[in-house]
Amino acid sequence: MSFVIRGLERRRFEPFFALSTAELAAKSIVRTCITKDGGAPCRLSLADLDPGESALLLNYQHLPESSPFQSSHALYVGENRSDVQLLVNEVPEVMRCRLLSVRTFNRDQMMLDADVIEGDDLGNTLNAMFERVDATFVDIHYAKPGCWAARAHRAEVGEAQD
Repeated sequence: MSFVIRGLERRRFEPFFALSTAELAAKSIVRTCITKDGGAPCRLSLADLDPGESALLLNYQHLPESSPFQSSHALYVGENRSDVQLLVNEVPEVMRCRLLSVRTFNRDQMMLDADVIEGDDLGNTLNAMFERVDATFVDIHYAKPGCWAARAHRAEVGEAQD
């Protein structure tokens, strides 16, 4: 079973990048300067932000539909980062080097399965999770902080192969 991991689209956050600190605070968003390597994964580029980079720390609702699993969490979006288009079955380095929590959902956003895995096992785990006919998507979380990382879907016919 082939999969594609998708991060978030920059256009969703573009309006926030021009706001002042006070305007961001009114929306519960914090502009921050990254201080250490490997501490802030960007949800646009699906790569770690570099020390000195500016990012927005904000709450993102990754399961917005009304269900018992409706959920949101804090995450980083790099102000100078672009969204990334990954190839079929490609696992970004930012995920391969971390402990992950993976959760499979059906079309009604009801959880079907979940596991905690080493990032190097993500590709095989996604393939196994998508063996379920009723699996619609898999949400990937960074297990230690618990933050939402990205979403995986079954690859569509014609998507770029690795």
